[in-house]
Amino acid sequence: KNYEIFVFSSYIFLKEDDTLYKFNSEKKIFEKFSESVKNMAFLSGSKMAYSDDNEVKVVYLDRYDQPSEKTDSQLSIGKFSEKITKIFWLNENYLIFSADKKTKIAEIDDRDKINVWDLAEFNNPKIFWSPILKKLFIFSEKNLYSLSQLIP
Repeated sequence: KNYEIFVFSSYIFLKEDDTLYKFNSEKKIFEKFSESVKNMAFLSGSKMAYSDDNEVKVVYLDRYDQPSEKTDSQLSIGKFSEKITKIFWLNENYLIFSADKKTKIAEIDDRDKINVWDLAEFNNPKIFWSPILKKLFIFSEKNLYSLSQLIP
């Protein structure tokens, strides 16, 4: 079995293969959080995004005011026919992820509806978001592309 430990803010997660456990500090045990986690991304102590092969979800780890969400509430960003291979936080309101050949951006505010846009399409892309440079890097077919101005 493959094991990974993630310490994020005051949260501890244990991943055993694709099963994710969250540490309950009151009970002093790990509790099953999700049975199928392929990709994860954390944001500044308040949110986590994760995906299985075809669905992206956001978890509010701490109470969040806009929109008003309870601690540990989950929001499905969407189910996709493409296989999700990478996920990043663009900022506190947007996710960027790779779904087969497509690179997508999703707005996580569900007060009206969740918006998801196709940003680019490349063969076998490997994506990386640099929050410091505010650039998305995509490696495809021996070429490296960089996209900037994704956020104002």
